[in-house]
Amino acid sequence: MFCRQCGANIGDGARFCPSCGASQDDVPAPVQVQKSERWESTSLKIHPDEEQATIDNYEAFGWEFVSSQTIDTADSHLEREFGGFGDLVSITETTNYVKLAFRRNKNIAHYDEITKLEDEYFTLYKRYKSKSWVPSGGPKKPKKPVDYNTEFLPESVVNIAYALNPLAKFTNKKHMEKKNKDYEKDYAVWKEWKTEKYDPAERAITNRLDELKRKADELLSVN
Repeated sequence: MFCRQCGANIGDGARFCPSCGASQDDVPAPVQVQKSERWESTSLKIHPDEEQATIDNYEAFGWEFVSSQTIDTADSHLEREFGGFGDLVSITETTNYVKLAFRRNKNIAHYDEITKLEDEYFTLYKRYKSKSWVPSGGPKKPKKPVDYNTEFLPESVVNIAYALNPLAKFTNKKHMEKKNKDYEKDYAVWKEWKTEKYDPAERAITNRLDELKRKADELLSVN
């Protein structure tokens, strides 16, 4: 008979090894403890303006928001040391990012289906934010014309200038009438394109995003 621990030759029926002292009694196999939960986690850096939207999106697919930490990146040493010089002498722009951490139990019901919906959602959401879905060839929204004479100069100064040069007042009036007429024409073209092309394209992508969230919510409701 040989020791089950060190392999030494021991007498038949021995309960302990004289060499290493190991017990020779039958030892039950260790019980495999099955964990009830297996967690996965993820984190990312985004602009603070996107923080709440990102939290809402991840929670919609079964993620639990854990923590948020503000991080300064590309910090300008001039702005930090001297209280800020704005755009005049700033070497680098200061951008604040929010580090978001999430966790999710991989043992939730319908895990594979939910992650599939999640992958499609975030791929589509990235496309939505990038505006790559916007129909090409569309006009830009025109800006309403501004009469700089009356917008930025005191009324008393404008009145004196027009009193001294009545022709300038007449010329400026005609100029603004033409700009307003062109604006109304361009706005009508843009509004028609927005109604017929832009709005339907936007509805198509936002409706699909809402549908993916709704399907995930239905699957998560059984957990």
